[in-house]
Amino acid sequence: MRKQIRSLRVDPELRSLSPPMAPDEYQRMEDSLRLRGCVEPLTIWNKTIVDGHKRYAICQRYGIPFAVQNREFADKADAARWLLEQRLSCAVSNFERAESALRYAPYLHKAEKQEKGHCIRTRDRLAGMAGVSHGTLDKVKYICIYGDEAIQARARRGELSIHRAYRIVWNRKNAWRLGG
Repeated sequence: MRKQIRSLRVDPELRSLSPPMAPDEYQRMEDSLRLRGCVEPLTIWNKTIVDGHKRYAICQRYGIPFAVQNREFADKADAARWLLEQRLSCAVSNFERAESALRYAPYLHKAEKQEKGHCIRTRDRLAGMAGVSHGTLDKVKYICIYGDEAIQARARRGELSIHRAYRIVWNRKNAWRLGG
């Protein structure tokens, strides 16, 4: 694959499906790209980035050439589904898999609305995709909404169990109820 510097489109919805990185992780990625160059090609569809948003930003900032891999998708929802599958196959922890599945929820919900007589609720389908219970999915959602980045990062790395992270966030949010 030929590496070059080029301009690509960034779709905010597709970019939002990428999991967040802790500042130190982002710095390691940046250092690696500056030292070794961009080894993995960015995945694009119709000149729009599907996978590789963070690498693209770093390559643009430092003038690092990169390769692209064109993929065909039926529509943006199909591209989002492919990206979710990639994330789920790479995710190490239950938290990461559930967090990735939750990012896909709007696409799945929209698809279910178009289907007639769907039997399985979005929440149950997302939990199944992530390989977790719907209760675990609910706890991850709560942590993502109300938890600070430090708690989320510790849960992503497995330093805190999902249940423990949920309890910490719940206790902080509801301290007034507990007399704190």
